[in-house]
Formats: sequence, structure tokens, C-alpha cells
Amino acid sequence: MNVGLQNLYLKMEGLYFMEL
Repeated sequence: MNVGLQNLYLKMEGLYFMEL
């Protein structure tokens, strides 16, 4: 898996959980 893509996914997931 592309490391950059994985990093972006984790960032988006972190922001999503912060919104909850």
C-alpha cells in the first residue's frame, strides 16, 4: 500500500473521530 495514501487515510480518520 502507498505510504502517502495510508498517511492521508489515518489523518482523515483522526479528524473524523475528533468531530464525534
